[in-house]
Amino acid sequence: MSAIKRQKFFTWIHKWIGLAIGIQVTLWVASGLVMVLYDIETVRGEDRAERGYSGAISTQGIIPPGEILAAYQGEARSITLRPSAGRMLYRVEGATSARLIDARTGAEAAPLDEAAIRDLARGAYRGDAAVASARLLTEAPIEWRNYTPVWQVEFDDSAATRLYMNPVTGDVETVRTRLWRIYDVAWMLHIMDYQGRDNFNNWLVKLASGLGLAVSISGLVLIFYRILKPEWVRRRRRRAMSAASQG
Repeated sequence: MSAIKRQKFFTWIHKWIGLAIGIQVTLWVASGLVMVLYDIETVRGEDRAERGYSGAISTQGIIPPGEILAAYQGEARSITLRPSAGRMLYRVEGATSARLIDARTGAEAAPLDEAAIRDLARGAYRGDAAVASARLLTEAPIEWRNYTPVWQVEFDDSAATRLYMNPVTGDVETVRTRLWRIYDVAWMLHIMDYQGRDNFNNWLVKLASGLGLAVSISGLVLIFYRILKPEWVRRRRRRAMSAASQG
């Protein structure tokens, strides 16, 4: 292939593939800018509510942990006592799952009702806004992407804060705000996973990255053909003319 044909080939790559990938490159830059504007702690809403559980552990009237372990012999690997909405619960960890057992009755812990969830949400929330709604979801929304059923408690504040809470323990599992939702869209555009929004090794982002690399390499080649090589030729000519004049 001649030098002229090579230059035309790389020009074609740079022009048409660059046109195709240019929109995605712009989205990468814009979404990356959104993601670096805010601290990740603010995005996660760590200032909006207390996560996990709190409260004092009381052993009064509870079944000894040895009896609970004996009842789940061969299944339980560990057992932990913890408070939950005025109750004491044992968390029995198995090989693949965990059970929540009422420490005073030995039965599996019953789910909390809406009134208890609202009370726990107000206690965990860091603010003065009222609870706007509390819903027990059986289908996970895109901003949760985890187990169901789960309680979604929304507050009437400027951040559109939502708490996602365990239906049995009442623990705040995570916090979602309007800023988090904007960040999540930016993340989706950045990794090009438009469904689950968590796979940054998908074929689409690999293809776009490969095409972007091809555009960059073709640009470097064109710099050689259009800037460096002509300059090198001009210098050779000047040296040749200088040598001829001196001879």
